[in-house]
Amino acid sequence: MKTLPGYCCVKSRLYGEIYERFKQLCAQGRQPGTLSSYCRSFGVTYGQLHSYLYRKHLRVAGLPGYTGPTGTGNNKSQEVPFEDVIFEEASFLPADTGNVITVKVDGHVAVSFPADTDVAVIAKFVRKMKKEDDRVREDHAILHGTTLPPSDPFWSLYLPPNGWNCRCTAVQVRKGKFSQSDPALSMLRGNNCTENAKQQIFRFNPGKDLQLFPPKHPYYKAPEAAKQVIEQQAAERTEHYTEYERLKGDPNYTDVEYDPVTGGVRASHVEHNFNAVGGKYELEAQLAGFRAGHIVIFGPENNSEYHKRHTEGTWNGLQFEVAGRETATTNNIKRGLEHCADKKSTQIAVLDFPNGGFTLEKFDIALRRYMGLEKLNDGQFLRFKKIICVQKGQIVHMVDL
Repeated sequence: MKTLPGYCCVKSRLYGEIYERFKQLCAQGRQPGTLSSYCRSFGVTYGQLHSYLYRKHLRVAGLPGYTGPTGTGNNKSQEVPFEDVIFEEASFLPADTGNVITVKVDGHVAVSFPADTDVAVIAKFVRKMKKEDDRVREDHAILHGTTLPPSDPFWSLYLPPNGWNCRCTAVQVRKGKFSQSDPALSMLRGNNCTENAKQQIFRFNPGKDLQLFPPKHPYYKAPEAAKQVIEQQAAERTEHYTEYERLKGDPNYTDVEYDPVTGGVRASHVEHNFNAVGGKYELEAQLAGFRAGHIVIFGPENNSEYHKRHTEGTWNGLQFEVAGRETATTNNIKRGLEHCADKKSTQIAVLDFPNGGFTLEKFDIALRRYMGLEKLNDGQFLRFKKIICVQKGQIVHMVDL
């Protein structure tokens, strides 16, 4: 609707008309009271009109013939530019310092912004800093304004957050511009803030101590087996990133990627051949493994070597072969395994079914039929270390043999 030629928002047109009429009346010396009361005569709120003025970069203060109310001594009763209204609503006003806008939160912390900073951004920042609402905890409010040097032991224990869902923040200020708090009293207040047994876990500074978990975190009570799994995963993630860096610096590999979420790595050797038939299955299988956190690398395929049949490459360091079928039927699963067995160096068989149809029942039947080929001893059978099944771009089943 808004893209139609000649379209104009009715409300915007009304706001513009109110502003122009008010401007003309002021210029004629017939100012109709305050802008707020003039807006209400049209059924428009003061905030609605000021939102329009802000978007259009229009001001009321400074209009020819305009005068604000006098004799009240209350700044909030005066007509002020919209920028000042935003600041006033947040209980602070910008200080004129030339090339910057300096704001004070609760008259305590001063923060400077470039003069061309969007005032809405500044207002959002200050509202976030204030958080003066009914959700502020009394024991946290007592810590407000605590000012101590970075080396003070207070920050080793009580740097925010100091509780579940704590919204407190810490801001660095210039030395000498703010009076220093009493260290002993600050520690006492911090201790009071976290005296509950479940809150004492927050007496911790992970950035300073370079530890992910505080000493009393439940992680340290976890079973040893669980810790070993976490440590193993962390080690694997490090190995994956190291491999990514190696491939990234090797000119023989292209499309090198690392997934920071799963730790997956993928790459393709410049001499790898993607044929018209099986190429799409290879890429779908590689992407599924990459998204699942595996290292899937397409290796070189030198077709000049006589009777040399290459696998696709390596999957977590093991040779793998991809067999693709549009739909996962029992026969297609069995034929896919037979295809992978043709290349005797295959260690992982990857079956890709873009159109779905895979079930564990079909897979079990097909696997039993394939395993029966071992008795024939005619070269059709190969015992894989692992079979991976991909359906619609995701790994749906993995089995070790």
